[in-house]
Amino acid sequence: MTLVISFDDYLAENGAGRFASDVATNRLPNTSENQRARIADQQYKIIQDNARNREMLKIEYNELVASGEIRPPSRIERLIKTAQGNPDNLSVQAARRILNKQNIQWERIEI
Repeated sequence: MTLVISFDDYLAENGAGRFASDVATNRLPNTSENQRARIADQQYKIIQDNARNREMLKIEYNELVASGEIRPPSRIERLIKTAQGNPDNLSVQAARRILNKQNIQWERIEI
């Protein structure tokens, strides 16, 4: 059976998610300019490494899709996954409205 996984989920599973190195260097209390510059340089290197890793994973993901081992989720599958999220989020509410208009029972489907 073919695994259904989005590119973003594939990146996250392989340690290269979108927010892998999210640190606000300008909010660090009691740090000197030199410390902030050093931390900013470290973060820049981490961001560069993450970008290289993401690019390699993009090639790998596209090869797996081409070989048929995995496939990206369809629009409806993405909407169902979104609709099963926190009902306070506007994107979840919108996904539910779209699925309800199309008479798709999103509550009973496991993605």
